[in-house]
Amino acid sequence: MKNNHQNRPPYNKYKTASHYFLLGIEQHKLGNYIEALKHYSSAIAADPKSVGSFNNRGIAYASISQYEAAISDFNNCIALEPKHPDAHSNRALAKSKLNHPSEDIIEDCNQAININPKNVEAFSIRGTEYQNQRKFKEAILDYNQALSINPEFAEAFNNRENAYWNLGNLKKAYSDFSQALNINSQYVEAYINRGNVSIELGFRYEAIADFCMAIPPSLNLLSKKQHHVKISRLLKFREVSEHNLRGIQNRNVWFAHPNSFTDKQDGKYLLQLFPDHDSVKQIVSTMLVYSCFGLPLGNEDVHEDISVNNENIMWANYGAGGKGICLHYQYGPEKALQTTKFSFDKISYVNEINLDENISLYDTLQHGFFTKYTDFHFESECRFITVSRENDLKGQIVNEADLGLCLVAVDFGVECSQEDKQKVIDAVAARDDGKSVLFYNLTNAAPGTFKYKRTQISK
Repeated sequence: MKNNHQNRPPYNKYKTASHYFLLGIEQHKLGNYIEALKHYSSAIAADPKSVGSFNNRGIAYASISQYEAAISDFNNCIALEPKHPDAHSNRALAKSKLNHPSEDIIEDCNQAININPKNVEAFSIRGTEYQNQRKFKEAILDYNQALSINPEFAEAFNNRENAYWNLGNLKKAYSDFSQALNINSQYVEAYINRGNVSIELGFRYEAIADFCMAIPPSLNLLSKKQHHVKISRLLKFREVSEHNLRGIQNRNVWFAHPNSFTDKQDGKYLLQLFPDHDSVKQIVSTMLVYSCFGLPLGNEDVHEDISVNNENIMWANYGAGGKGICLHYQYGPEKALQTTKFSFDKISYVNEINLDENISLYDTLQHGFFTKYTDFHFESECRFITVSRENDLKGQIVNEADLGLCLVAVDFGVECSQEDKQKVIDAVAARDDGKSVLFYNLTNAAPGTFKYKRTQISK
């Protein structure tokens, strides 16, 4: 929708109306729609023929989903100025939100295009209505016209892709989604749509990468809007075995496959819920490698000390019967985030997990891997999802340097033997950075809880 900045009341004749109109515009620009509505209403009260105020107030109403009020204002605007350059297309969009008949919406778009043949919004809205009528070829023509006027119109690429998709032209659909994302890298709907097309084209890994990008976590590190959030520590919980000791010495980090997880909605349990759901089977069995992050999380200004968060340290006891270790990695260079495709979010803990096989592949991924039962709330878990092209069914070994990780500390579980502790200390000492790694013993601080006392020990 377009604000009208030209049809302001003449300043000398309607000083008060012009004053309120300008105040409304300023509040509108700031996204303060309620305040903008008040100012536009004051302008209309001072000048009932304020065309611009009616148009802008209609847009403000639409911005807070009050579409009936918006349509009423656009009606008034058109009654005062039948050839208003934007009011017809603005009204068409408001009508589409209320599912008015397509014919009515298309007529508004036709009027808008007759008045202004370069009204890109009118072509896009009319294209969408043609899609609703399953007139996909006509829709594509309108999207083409919109893109000829504005080649940076991401929504038109996304919508045209849907039309191509419905016509069975998957390659053109994929190309259009990619164009939309090149213009707007935060376009969640385009990631979801391209992911679905990728599944049909057999681009399995690309599909999961897109779904991971589309997940809207509060802490998605690939989101430019969330660039201020970063992981302060990565915790990995291991048994003391020859394999894991070599991994420590060789700077290897292990990311488990979903099938190795035992929560009821993870891995094999998710497959049991969807025995005939091929897309979910592909996700769980061949595409994802993920791991758990312990909290805390920090931003550029706040870095919580891991030692104060006992709920994370409990994993060193819980995960290996108290005989294991917890490896603390510090997350490093920003460049690591740019070279690794992953998604990251806190787990949501709910009383009951409902997974409907009719929900989209994207929703299944998001819900299935970022939800756990309230019984597990003590874990305070975060999860990391990435795309792997190797070792799919087993998991994936990643070198610390590839993720910008630096080993900074090791916690020994409450039942870890002195012999195993020494093996770990020796493996760390073999690293060129081993001298900087700190070691801690865990002891129960409160029987029957997952609260531990953490005491530094000498090497």
